[in-house]
Amino acid sequence: MPRHPDRNCTAPAGDARSALYCPRSSSAFTITELTVVIGVITLLVAILLPMLGRSREAANRVQCAANLRNLGAAANVFASRNNGWFPTSYRLPSGSYPYRFPNVITNDDRMMQSAANWQTYGTPWKQFALLGVTEATFSCPSSNSALRYVTSAQGLPAEWSTAPTKGIVWTNYVYVAGMTSNNRGRSTPRWGKAAPAVKNRDPKQATLVLAADLVFYSGGEGMDWDKTRRYYINHERPGVQGLPDFQNILYADGHVEGKGRSYYGDKPLNTTDNFSLQHAPAPAGGFFYWGPMQSATVSNPPVYTAVVPKTGPPVAPPPTPSSTPAPPAAPPPPTTPAAPPDTPDIIPGA
Repeated sequence: MPRHPDRNCTAPAGDARSALYCPRSSSAFTITELTVVIGVITLLVAILLPMLGRSREAANRVQCAANLRNLGAAANVFASRNNGWFPTSYRLPSGSYPYRFPNVITNDDRMMQSAANWQTYGTPWKQFALLGVTEATFSCPSSNSALRYVTSAQGLPAEWSTAPTKGIVWTNYVYVAGMTSNNRGRSTPRWGKAAPAVKNRDPKQATLVLAADLVFYSGGEGMDWDKTRRYYINHERPGVQGLPDFQNILYADGHVEGKGRSYYGDKPLNTTDNFSLQHAPAPAGGFFYWGPMQSATVSNPPVYTAVVPKTGPPVAPPPTPSSTPAPPAAPPPPTTPAAPPDTPDIIPGA
């Protein structure tokens, strides 16, 4: 006897009972069922995506803190070899444009020819590399910009480096160590209680800042990075442009603290009084943040004297080979305070 086409049906083929006992099976979804499935999937995505984003951001914050700890360890090793002086934050070496830009590291190795040079214009990239600092150390996974090398080939103006073909390194962190109200050039400090660390012998190491997650507002369009975007914030507040949601801050004793929204409040980071350091006056602008808004500059800042080589005042880096443009003249040495503290050793070879 021929069997019913449906293998699960026991009624003989052609039997009238097959319509009752063996209804035709179907594997297709109805429109209603599809609508329900799609709705459930959409709901799950809406719930899970923010959770995944928050988990990823939490992991990135941990990674940034680890990067800063590694940077702090390297800075303290450097200080132990240089009479307590931490590597110094970058300052443009031009006498006509003497401003600080602390998320930049100079790539001019010749700055190490004298301690007076690196203590004033910044410790070069190679010195950090010799201490185990890598590109990854200066890169934040949450940053909206990548670490990059900027030279004259990319349009770097001459005043940014005495070695234009080597240029500078743009990083994802503000490295502020070594900066004081005496060697800041013409930049405007308002770091208040979040003062930069200078030497590992200074008191209150747990309150002096070495570096932090990048929080920067360009304030103008003087450079290519200004035209790309105005705000560079490693951990930006979701849905709010120009405000940090979180910032890791590295202190001189090596510990890292994570600061949340309450540390900065809700005031936009583009006003005349809400910054830790203003790179240059308008229209150039450029505002860096590693602490809450301060209403005044540093009160009673420590006084430091840059090393002066025994042969005379800080010398300019040697001229470049004839195949490259001659470097601009070195800016004058920092003014020596009337009552300087103990003078650190000069680096060998200075």
